[in-house]
Amino acid sequence: MKTEGVPDLQPLQPWRTETFKISPDPFLVDKIRDVVGLYLAPPANAVVFAMD
Repeated sequence: MKTEGVPDLQPLQPWRTETFKISPDPFLVDKIRDVVGLYLAPPANAVVFAMD
C-alpha cells in the first residue's frame, strides 16, 4: 500500500492539547459504575441508552 498520494488531512500538532475537567458531581463515580455495569452485563432483553 502506497501512502505517497494520500493527502495529510489533519496534521499533527503536539503543542496543542485538549484539557479535561473532572465533574464536581459527588456521585460521578457511582454513575460511571452504573453505566459501565449496564454495558458489561446488560439485563436480558434490554436496550441501554446513554445521554449526556
